[in-house]
Amino acid sequence: MRIGPVAATKRKFLNILKPFVGTVYDINQAVFR
Repeated sequence: MRIGPVAATKRKFLNILKPFVGTVYDINQAVFR
């Protein structure tokens, strides 16, 4: 199955954001515990 350029870019963007989102989530857990 062929992935369109938009889907590929979106996936790459999500892969970059995933660790950042995880870190923000961890900080929120620590602050609002």
